[in-house]
Amino acid sequence: MKTPPGLEVVLSSVLVSLTFVAFAALMLVLPLYRLAVVHWPEPIIEHVYADGTTGLHESVPAIGDNGVERSRPLTAARIEFADGNRVLGYVVSVRNAGGVIEQPPSGTAWQPVTRECELALIQPGEPVAWRACAEIVEVSKPNRMRLVTRARLAVARAFPGLLSP
Repeated sequence: MKTPPGLEVVLSSVLVSLTFVAFAALMLVLPLYRLAVVHWPEPIIEHVYADGTTGLHESVPAIGDNGVERSRPLTAARIEFADGNRVLGYVVSVRNAGGVIEQPPSGTAWQPVTRECELALIQPGEPVAWRACAEIVEVSKPNRMRLVTRARLAVARAFPGLLSP
């Protein structure tokens, strides 16, 4: 008759199993990280130039920009359009099909609820522009996002349909 394994043997087996599971999880996550990092939402920075104009940029420009970083505005948004273009600006309001003007959603990443509306966008130095919601794929505010929200949005962009932003 065999004696049951002692507590030391059981704990050693559990430790080896947990180490293997952690290593396997790491090997699965690393390739996903490399795919998702391309879609990582960069912070939006406001620059002030010598002539008094302002501009919004994603991250800090490497060279050739004589602007001074002023702030990272929490309300700055990255608006992505169906044709692949994107702009940096501020979403001021939403006008529904009935002409009623409402506040834009306060979330960090959202899509227009209906296609029969218009968004009021302001870019620094430009007048208010109304854009049809049917043209807009996503509005994100990366300066308001926490790390987990940024990671979730990056994975959703890298693998469309897997997660909804």
